[in-house]
Amino acid sequence: MQAELPRETPSVSDAELDQVTSDTPADVVPTELSLLDHSLGIGGIKLGRMYEIYGPPMSGKTALCLTVARAVQDRSRPVAYIDGDRTIETSRLGELGLDPAE
Repeated sequence: MQAELPRETPSVSDAELDQVTSDTPADVVPTELSLLDHSLGIGGIKLGRMYEIYGPPMSGKTALCLTVARAVQDRSRPVAYIDGDRTIETSRLGELGLDPAE
C-alpha cells in the first residue's frame, strides 16, 4: 500500500526563502524550485551525491533533473544522467543548454 502525500502546499514565508538562497553553500546547486530547495534544508541538491527522483508520469521529474544538470554544468562540473527509460534524445540536450559530452 502506498501512502498518500498531502495535497496542500507548504507555507513558507518570503523571508525563509530568501534565507535559503543567501545561505546556499558552494557545493549545493539550487533546483530553481524554492519550496523544494527549502524542503531539502540546504538550499538545493548537494554536489557529489546520487539522487533518485520518482513520481507519476508527467510530474516534472525529467525537467527537474535537466534543470539541475544544466546548473551543475554551468559551474564547470561533470554530470552523470542515467536515462533508464531511454526517452531523451541527445540532440534535445543541446537545445536545453546541456553538453552531452560533459
